[in-house]
Amino acid sequence: MRIAQLEIKEAVKYQTNFAVLMVELDHFKSIKYTYGHGTGDAVLASLGRHLKSAIRESDYVGPYGGEEFCIILPGASPTLAFSTASRIRATIESARVEALAKTALH
Repeated sequence: MRIAQLEIKEAVKYQTNFAVLMVELDHFKSIKYTYGHGTGDAVLASLGRHLKSAIRESDYVGPYGGEEFCIILPGASPTLAFSTASRIRATIESARVEALAKTALH
């Protein structure tokens, strides 16, 4: 939230764009309850790494709640925000997570 507040101030001060994307992992509760909390934690950590790999170095990603992540894109136009969201979706859809008990999830 601190980074979001700073980016809002910067965007207002310099009259620039920025975007905020919210990502929620579908069916996370069933993953956690079926495979255990440790596996759920591994899935979230993996998701965080995949999200980080799909954004620019100048962007920010962090947890926001149980299975949600917030991504801040400084200077992003609506077009860039949409293409980033599309890239993130494709990255996550094709991701494979090897969890604690060598259980493959995809």
